[in-house]
Amino acid sequence: KHLQACFPGRPILMISVGDRGGKVGEALGTMISVPAIVNMQRSVARDNGLLFFDLFRCMGGEGTMIGFTNAKPALAEKDFTHLTHAGGKVMGHKLATVFLKEYENYQSQKTHQ
Repeated sequence: KHLQACFPGRPILMISVGDRGGKVGEALGTMISVPAIVNMQRSVARDNGLLFFDLFRCMGGEGTMIGFTNAKPALAEKDFTHLTHAGGKVMGHKLATVFLKEYENYQSQKTHQ
């Protein structure tokens, strides 16, 4: 509400949490709370008229952070939470690609109206 008041009539983009790894029993996997947090963020965005980008899903969903950490070069730090510079670059490109595609869709719909 505060951002909407500061920037009336401007779109606001909420980006969800990404995957976060941790111990799930004896194995490494997505922390159990991550999907619930993403769903809550999606609901908040919908209820408040915000744009929403599902970073968790864009990363690849459950277990992705483990793969990112083990990738060569590593896309995430060994804490299974933070992206490396290389991982940030990968996700930045994905966000930009989605953003530009949605902008093209918007322009196309505007032209056909």
